[in-house]
Amino acid sequence: MATKKVTYDFKPIITALGGKENISEVTASADLIHVTTKDEITSDQRRQLDQLAEWESVSQKQTRLTFLPSDVENFPPYAEALVSEIQRDNPNIKPKNIGSRLLDFVSQIFIPIIPMFAGSGILRGLLVLSTELHWLSANSSSYHILYAASNAVFYFLPILLAFSAAKAFKVDQISSAVIVGALMEPNIVNLLQHGATSGLTHFFTIPVVLQQYSSTVIPAFLAIWFYSYVEKGLKRIITPTLQVIFVPLLSLVIVVPIVLIAVGPIGIYLGEGLAAIMAWLLKTNATITGAIIGGLWPVFVIFGLHWSILPIIFGNLASAGHDFIIPMAATSNFGIAGAAMGVLIRSHMAKTRSLASSGLVSLLVAGIGEPTIWGFAIPMRRPFIAACLGGAAGGAVIGFFHVDGVAAVFGALTTLPGFATPTFIWYVVGITVAFVVSTILTIVFGFDESKLGVNK
Repeated sequence: MATKKVTYDFKPIITALGGKENISEVTASADLIHVTTKDEITSDQRRQLDQLAEWESVSQKQTRLTFLPSDVENFPPYAEALVSEIQRDNPNIKPKNIGSRLLDFVSQIFIPIIPMFAGSGILRGLLVLSTELHWLSANSSSYHILYAASNAVFYFLPILLAFSAAKAFKVDQISSAVIVGALMEPNIVNLLQHGATSGLTHFFTIPVVLQQYSSTVIPAFLAIWFYSYVEKGLKRIITPTLQVIFVPLLSLVIVVPIVLIAVGPIGIYLGEGLAAIMAWLLKTNATITGAIIGGLWPVFVIFGLHWSILPIIFGNLASAGHDFIIPMAATSNFGIAGAAMGVLIRSHMAKTRSLASSGLVSLLVAGIGEPTIWGFAIPMRRPFIAACLGGAAGGAVIGFFHVDGVAAVFGALTTLPGFATPTFIWYVVGITVAFVVSTILTIVFGFDESKLGVNK
């Protein structure tokens, strides 16, 4: 039975934003929708938005706002559909270049997986903490059951990515999951472990270099990219009445062997190459690398460049069980939180203090920095610079002490278990440095509240 397609009524939210003709930019992140309007929205439109969503706004000629619909249960498909609807036939929105489209594509694949990745990573961190404090024995059955729960998303990551990538490539999701699942099927694993000589076997007379595909990232992307061409080609030559049987059958026969022979190994080598580059940077000068990532991460987020780094992070977590980039990036959130604290301390204006306090709570509790970044840090400029410098200082500490994390989480107080490794104390030192440096610099640099429409 076909899945019922969910439809949404976007008219109220688009009307509250002044109509399509008033929207010049729209994007979606993991938990928020970001909109820029040509003209400031009116008081009536603001009241409409209050009824439809939780939102933050910068009162300028152009209104930048982030919002989360208040009555939407499944956010990612809603956000994707809304962005598509606003962009459709909108003369204000120019077509994106290939780089922007690639980043959007990567984000579309990873967004649905991030919540489970974060939850599993935190559970893994709690297990590490429990064994270190002797609350739980690593040899107990309870530990193994909980570890299996925390490890499943990492081990079966290629299948999850295949399912998610299939939606982006507009091909059958079940077939995609099965194709990538075949790479991890016990017969293939047994061939790798026992039946192959030096990892080499044959498909009829064609040599196959066997690889370990569990916990990998890039092979799944490439496999579904290749499958998308095969599926579309088969549908062009097979009549609709026969497609239900022969498209899946021929897809398996064609795609799985070719992925094992060529596409999969290429993905493995690309992933290893990216990991080697990052390892080289950390080995060459981890302190400078940490400062660059911690200081520039807010800029990466603004332009969507952080999505290009996520495959490296996910690959490291899945294969090695830990990653060095996450704690460096996490310091940026505490740098932004420090800027919010500095604004809260120095400002005496109610509106500015309200923006700063809500942004500070959002960062420390949920690790969400957009309300602070767009709400006042960027409009007032100096707090944003202070946040970047604080993040760089904290990132340098993180890099110097080679701090690692075990979960793909945002930097926040609630995600501390995601960094429960032997370097945990230095993670705490790093985020504290980021927060304190940013707070002090924000107070020293000062800021112009008139850019928020606040008159002293």
